[in-house]
Amino acid sequence: MRTAGNRRGFTLIEMVVASVIGVFITVVTVGTLRTIAAARESITAATTATDEIRFVCRLLRTDLANLYRDSRIDRLRLVGTVEETSGTSLSSMTMWVTSGTPARRMQPEGDVYEVQYFLTPREESLALMRRVCPIVTVPRDDENYVESVGGMLTTLAENIVSFQVQYYDGYEWLDQWPEEQEVLPELMQITLIGRLPNDPEVKRPIIRSIAVTFPRVAEALKATLDEEAETEFQDVSPIDVSQ
Repeated sequence: MRTAGNRRGFTLIEMVVASVIGVFITVVTVGTLRTIAAARESITAATTATDEIRFVCRLLRTDLANLYRDSRIDRLRLVGTVEETSGTSLSSMTMWVTSGTPARRMQPEGDVYEVQYFLTPREESLALMRRVCPIVTVPRDDENYVESVGGMLTTLAENIVSFQVQYYDGYEWLDQWPEEQEVLPELMQITLIGRLPNDPEVKRPIIRSIAVTFPRVAEALKATLDEEAETEFQDVSPIDVSQ
């Protein structure tokens, strides 16, 4: 029979070894959890940034598909500009679009809105903004026409590297589309480049590009212009030089 004097506890060496093993397991477990948490945050940030870019592309397509259409070019609006600021090109695109969804609740509005996409500098990057002006007077040759100003600003996407809009006039690609063009472009190419929040050197850029054309509007405008030119030509009286 084992007496009380024969009972043995843990020796000092056994306790030290057990403590070391416990600390090692704890360190490994904490490190693994931190790695998993960091990976999850990185995936979440990448997903959020990608979803923002994808949402902007869908919104651009919708607005351009709903471009306000008229047979007279002076009743349309599609203007593209580029502003150089501190070596950075800031593109801006302004257009008139139609929408059946009011921009404001319980406020008088029509179904034509002025929509502008533009870049604005932030602390370490650029942000893509969308301005919607709910009051637009058309046609523009109306004596009551008032230039659209103000509106509601919405930040669509942050951490933007580039927002580039190019316009094809049938002969070459242009970076700007001034109002003096008096015609819609045959094709538009919009490229949006974003970066991940934890990728300041843009080693893994998020690139999305869309192409838009207005064939029906272009054909209608061309037919109208040809008809007006023919009418003006027929209205000119010949000069009688017999006398």
